[in-house]
Amino acid sequence: MTQPVENLVTAVAVLVDAVTGILQVPVNPPETVSVPTFAIVYLRSGTIDNGVIGMRKALHTINIDVLTKRTDLSRDMAKVKPFLDLVPAALLADPTLTATAQTFDNITYELLVTDYGGVPMIGYKFSINGIKVLTA
Repeated sequence: MTQPVENLVTAVAVLVDAVTGILQVPVNPPETVSVPTFAIVYLRSGTIDNGVIGMRKALHTINIDVLTKRTDLSRDMAKVKPFLDLVPAALLADPTLTATAQTFDNITYELLVTDYGGVPMIGYKFSINGIKVLTA
């Protein structure tokens, strides 16, 4: 049975997949990706409160790494800069993350220079912070 936290990651992947310019957003990240610009969505951290049954809540943080293959810094940065507006806009347009959460607090971002599957990448890491989910 799918757990609510799994539903959150899938919902975010679906929202990010609709962003123009992102060519692939796998729900379960593969070892390598064959497209030049893609996103990886994963659960980073969370807290689950032990409260009254029916009023328990969990707060999660989900990361979205939007990456492009690093070949020419100037062109690569020009390719990823639009995502600074496009990704948050897609998430803010649906603050319940396709009805999998009550709301979330904010979105933060940072520049990300990394390797993925041995390939140099550059992009941005977005964090959706304080995703509120009420649990049984």
